[in-house]
Amino acid sequence: MRNILRTLTLLVMAALLGACSSSENLEKPSPLVNFVPKIQVEKLWRQSVGGSDKKYLNLQIGHDQKTIYTVGYYGRVYADDAQNGNEIWHRALHANIISGVSVGDQLAIVGDNVGNMIALNTQNGKIVWQHNVGNQVLGLAAIGNGVVVVKTVADNVVVLNAQNGEELWHFSGNAPTLILRGGSQPKIVGNKLIIGFADGKLREFNLHKGTLLWQQVIAQPQGGFPIQRLVDITASPVISHGVTYVVTYQGNIQALETGTGQMLWHHKLSSYTGLALSSTNLYVTDAKSHIYSFSQEDGNVVWKQIKLEARTITAPVLLGDYLIVADAEGYLHWLSQASGEFVAREQASGDAIRSTPVVIDDRVYVLDTHGNLAAYKLVK
Repeated sequence: MRNILRTLTLLVMAALLGACSSSENLEKPSPLVNFVPKIQVEKLWRQSVGGSDKKYLNLQIGHDQKTIYTVGYYGRVYADDAQNGNEIWHRALHANIISGVSVGDQLAIVGDNVGNMIALNTQNGKIVWQHNVGNQVLGLAAIGNGVVVVKTVADNVVVLNAQNGEELWHFSGNAPTLILRGGSQPKIVGNKLIIGFADGKLREFNLHKGTLLWQQVIAQPQGGFPIQRLVDITASPVISHGVTYVVTYQGNIQALETGTGQMLWHHKLSSYTGLALSSTNLYVTDAKSHIYSFSQEDGNVVWKQIKLEARTITAPVLLGDYLIVADAEGYLHWLSQASGEFVAREQASGDAIRSTPVVIDDRVYVLDTHGNLAAYKLVK
């Protein structure tokens, strides 16, 4: 019961934006704007792989370069060929799954609603190991350097041996009474581990020893009501060329030196989805479904797109010269990275798309809440 009470669904969160406890302030999605398409998008294939049963879960797609891995709430895990969508294998787990698929070291890892992390062999779907981490895990696990790292809804970090699932070390966090329903994915950088927490802090650990190396406050709770004091880091940090970029809900977007945690620049922003990096810019979807492009160098705003407001769009992903987001009405929106202008739109589904699209080579893959997986590419 404690776990249920301490989490909010994204639906409830949307109703409470603006620090108000009434759903009367829930905004209607912005109408779709008219524009002249500048690129042509083609749907390649579509497969049914099992959905989230309207549980408001973000069952994120997992992938390697050849295979797409998906999971539904009722425990069916699918591996499909990324080129043609053909099923390679599927596995029926006797569990209710609440986290998406993390892939690495020939493992596909999911988490169930009682805290079990279940590792499957990516080649055949057989269960390799299972370990209970003591609490629910809603975010993706990190896999690398022989370990699996998860952060629970209680803000505890558990590091497991990737071969057998045995616990190597753990860190006990101190999650606030009220947190967002979600969780950022830990990031492994060499022998370091970077994790965002619900208290608005970013921490770096030694990956194998668990030693806390530094911590940085990204946002401080403000206001007298619990909903006003939410500063969760639910968007996964992104790291490039020695710089870590992180954003909080009702707080800030910030660039820090990865090795020291020293702040390079920051900007007031509220986000719970995610970030994307090009060679020069940083892209983020905020809590109002506005999309920003920031200069990586100094944090200046390059452009801002507000015409998807209240459409509950996903984190952005990049493909070629374009940026792609999906929304709660099943649309895929393609924008210019340079200007933020709309260049294409596709209705991928009649159901909501909550998990961030995935890009592999020249293709983008999307999964809706009803369990429909589809692949698209640009027509050259």
